Amino acid sequence: MKKKIVFLILISVSLNAQVERYNQSRDRASVLEMIKKNAAVFVDAAEEDAQEGSFELDFGQKFTLKRTIYVYREGNKTVGFISYLTMGDENPMGMIARLAILPEYCKKGFAQALIKQAMQDLQKQNKKAVLVTFVEGNTPAERLYEKVGFEKVAEAPGQVVYGKQL
Repeated sequence: MKKKIVFLILISVSLNAQVERYNQSRDRASVLEMIKKNAAVFVDAAEEDAQEGSFELDFGQKFTLKRTIYVYREGNKTVGFISYLTMGDENPMGMIARLAILPEYCKKGFAQALIKQAMQDLQKQNKKAVLVTFVEGNTPAERLYEKVGFEKVAEAPGQVVYGKQL
């Protein structure tokens, strides 16, 4: 008598979890809370980090930047977010400004999904590369960005810069 062996593979992915465009009225409080919880790595974080749209920086010359935000939602809960910056149509690069996932949702692929969404958006805008800067020694960030194809491209005192061609 032959025995039939059946293998069941369980995948821990919620059917209600997905990347969505940021909705300020719905997501702002959650994003601000994640920014506060990550204050150690978001050294220059501000409330403006939870606001999409264009803004100006003035370093003797004015630059107009555009911030775009995506959130990862599970059901009706915002469990992570990514924001990226672009500077006009003529500039070929985008920069990931912020990425945070609630601790209980880490290591489930949510951060990778958010990064991939940002890269897809940047490609649609004809950007050629994306950069991200984070605190030197942030091994989880290094592993995450390397996993999605980024490479270390520069170092500054206390910081590293990773980049990826799109």
